[in-house]
Amino acid sequence: MRKIEIGRMIFKKHTFCLLMLLISSFLFDELFAENIVIEATVVDSIYRRGISDVNVFIQGTSVGTITDQHGKFTLVISEQNANLKLVFSHIAYSVKIVPVSYFDHENIVLLREHSIRLREIEVQTKRPAYEYSQEITNIISAIPSEIFDSKGFADVADILIADQSAVIEERANGVKTVSIRGANQDEVLVLYNGIRLNGSFDNLFDLSLIDPSGLQQIDIIKGSNIATFGSLGSSAAINFVPKLKQDYLMKFYQRVGTYNSGDWGLNLSNEFHGLKFYAGIKEAAWEQRYIENQSSNENIEHQTSNVTLNLSYSFGKGTTNDRKHTVQSFYLQSERDYNNHRDMEKLGKFHKVQSIKYINDFEKYGKVNLNISDQILKESRLNSYLL
Repeated sequence: MRKIEIGRMIFKKHTFCLLMLLISSFLFDELFAENIVIEATVVDSIYRRGISDVNVFIQGTSVGTITDQHGKFTLVISEQNANLKLVFSHIAYSVKIVPVSYFDHENIVLLREHSIRLREIEVQTKRPAYEYSQEITNIISAIPSEIFDSKGFADVADILIADQSAVIEERANGVKTVSIRGANQDEVLVLYNGIRLNGSFDNLFDLSLIDPSGLQQIDIIKGSNIATFGSLGSSAAINFVPKLKQDYLMKFYQRVGTYNSGDWGLNLSNEFHGLKFYAGIKEAAWEQRYIENQSSNENIEHQTSNVTLNLSYSFGKGTTNDRKHTVQSFYLQSERDYNNHRDMEKLGKFHKVQSIKYINDFEKYGKVNLNISDQILKESRLNSYLL
C-alpha cells in the first residue's frame, strides 16, 4: 500500500513539473519573441499629401492606431502576427487592406478618395399663390405679409434689407433705391402687380413711395433673362403684390416716436358674393435737426401719404367650383415731401398707378389675361445752388 502511494506522489510531481515547464516555455517565447515595428505614411493617391486621422488596425482585431496630422503612424506587432493584414479606413477614402509583409520594403500607403452617395432628398416649400403671365424658371424668394405686417416698417426698403441679396442705398433726402449683389441699380426691375415702376430717365424707383401695409407679399425674382417682364429686366425683378383681403374687417393704428416722428393708418377689408376689396390710408411725418443748431427754422422735415384701393370680383362657374371670370382693379397713390430748411433743398414726389385686369378661363383655349394700366410720376426739386 505504501509503495502505491509513493508511486502516485512521484507521478503527480512529474506531471506538475512538466506543466510548469510548458507554461514557462510559452511565457519565454512571448517575452523574448521579436516584435515588428511598422513606421509608414498614409498619403492621398492624387495630391500626394499626408492624410490625418486614418484608422490603422490589424484585420479581425481591435489592435491599431491612427495617423497624425502629417499622415504618419507607428504600430508595434509581434512576429507571430507577421502573416496578418492591416486595414486602413477613412470616411473620405476607400478602405485599403495591406499585408504586414508589404512594409518589409515599403513605407508609403496610397488611399484613393471616394465620393459619399447620400439618399435623394426632396425639399418642398409653399409660396403664396401669384400667377405670372408667363412661366418663370428663375429663383423666386417670397416675403409674405405675415413677416412684416405687425413690425411697423416705414417702407418696403426696410423689409428688403433683411434679404441677403438686396442692397439698399438711402440718400440724404430720403430717396431709397435697391440693387442686387453683383449688379447695378438700374438693372433691377421694380414692379407693382406686374406693372413696371422704374423711371424712364434713370431706370430707378424710390422705394419709400410704397407702403408695406397694402401688400400681400414681395417677390424677389433673381437671375438674368427675365423674359416675363420684357427685355428691360436683366439682373433681377422685385414685384410688390397688392393685398386683396386681410384677416380682420378694420385696423387702425397710430404710432409716435423720437425725432418728432409719428404715423397713423386705417385699413378696411371685406369679402361677400365673390367681391373682395381692400382699402388703406396712411399718413406719416418726422423731423430732424442739426446738432450745431437746434433752431426749428433750420430743421429737416419729411412727410409721406399713401392711399390704396384694391377690388376683385369673380363670377360665372367653370368645370370646377372655381369662378370662370375675374375682374380686378388696383389703385395706388403716394406722395412724399422733403424740406431741408438750412440748405434750402426741397424734393416733392407724386406717384399714382392704377390698373384693370380681366382673367378668363376658357375651357378650350386656356386662360386669357388682359391688363390695362395707367401711371403718373411727378417730381419737383429745389436746390440752393439753383437760386
